[in-house]
Amino acid sequence: MKNAILTMLFIVGLCQSASAAEQESAFISLVLGNVSIQKSEADQWIKARLNQVVKPNDKIRCEKRSRCEIKIGKKKVLRIGELTSIIIKGQAKDSEIEVKNGRIWLNILLDGEKLNLRTPTSVASIRGTIYRVDADTNASQFRVYEGEVGISPLDDNGEIIQDSVFVIHLGEEFVIANDAQKFIQQDEKEKTQFIENDRSLFEKFLRQDAQDREEFESTDEDDFKEFQSYQILQRTFDSEEDQKDEWVKWNQELDEAVQR
Repeated sequence: MKNAILTMLFIVGLCQSASAAEQESAFISLVLGNVSIQKSEADQWIKARLNQVVKPNDKIRCEKRSRCEIKIGKKKVLRIGELTSIIIKGQAKDSEIEVKNGRIWLNILLDGEKLNLRTPTSVASIRGTIYRVDADTNASQFRVYEGEVGISPLDDNGEIIQDSVFVIHLGEEFVIANDAQKFIQQDEKEKTQFIENDRSLFEKFLRQDAQDREEFESTDEDDFKEFQSYQILQRTFDSEEDQKDEWVKWNQELDEAVQR
């Protein structure tokens, strides 16, 4: 009888351990186009597969016209856009995702853990939110769709600048740039490209008055403020204009199926 009880307790313990591992395991839940993964112990990139397990320090990249979704447990979803490269540095408590360049979308619900997102210019502290970020070596742009995000700039050594957390709320965007003018030029280029890809929108755009066109085309450099060696911008964003971005609509449609 005693042996039977011990065996039963052992089985229950195994089940609980498996359940806990499943809760924190990360795997690729969607692959569209050309998506590659470099395992932490390997030198070569290989084609990513659906349901492939993602371990700490694995690297993932999406080529042009490609996307990928990674699920960590049941309540953490990370989506990677085209021309994006990331490193997942752990799935347990106090873990971090590093974005080398590109765009990602996060739908994260945490329970006692911490999850940081690192870009070349900042670290975002997440406790439960939906937001996206576009990043490169010059600038990081955040938009928050639920909850809030704390963003800290990095110094020249890649360390967090102490006592410099900017809290970004629902409906706000935050830009931190080495060169604001370079960011504005890139932003204008992307908007023009977006308009030209949709002729009907382009014709509507042409009918707008000059002031509206100017507001849509550019970000005013005067809106940026100096902070340390960076230029920063924090403001609300136009949700209707934001909805025209196919990347936003696609992610929000997928978010409807995410367990919160």
